[in-house]
Amino acid sequence: MSPKAKKCKDCGTEFIQYNSLQNRCIKCLLKQVKEKRKIKRVKMLKDSGRTKTKLLNEADKLYQIKYKKKYPKSAISGEPTEAIHHFIYKSDSNNCRFDGDNAVPVTIAEHRQIHDNAKHTGALYNKITLWLGTEKQQRLEEKRKIDCKLTDNYLKEVINDLSN
Repeated sequence: MSPKAKKCKDCGTEFIQYNSLQNRCIKCLLKQVKEKRKIKRVKMLKDSGRTKTKLLNEADKLYQIKYKKKYPKSAISGEPTEAIHHFIYKSDSNNCRFDGDNAVPVTIAEHRQIHDNAKHTGALYNKITLWLGTEKQQRLEEKRKIDCKLTDNYLKEVINDLSN
C-alpha cells in the first residue's frame, strides 16, 4: 500500500500521509511540538516561582553592574573583573541570588571553567572559598536554606537596593 497525499489540517498544504492518524504536515507537527514544550516550560517556571520577567532581568543586570564596580579585580587571578559569579548558584537559592556576599568577581574564562567543572569542586573553587572566607560561606549556607519566591514586589525592592 503506497502513502496517500492529504491536506494539512493547519496550513492546508498537501503532504504524504505515512500514518492513518497523521493529519498535519511535518512542518506543522514540529510547530505544535515546540508550542507544547513552551507551554509546559512556562507552567513549570510559573509553578516554581522562577518566571523570567523584565524585573528579574533588570535585577540580574544591576547586580552584575554593582558588583563589577565594587570588585574591579578577579578573586582568582587579579585580572580585571568581567563577570560576577554566584558562589551559591542562582538555581540553588533565590534567597542568595542578590546577596552581596554571594558575588565573586571573575573573568569570563574563569567563569566558564567554574561552570564546566562539577559544582563546588576543583582548584578554582578552592581559591574562591579562600577569597570569600568561612564567615561569609557559613552565612550564605544558612541563608540558602530559607525559601524565597521572586515576586514582583521583592524584585522591585532588590532593584531599588541595587540602584542606590
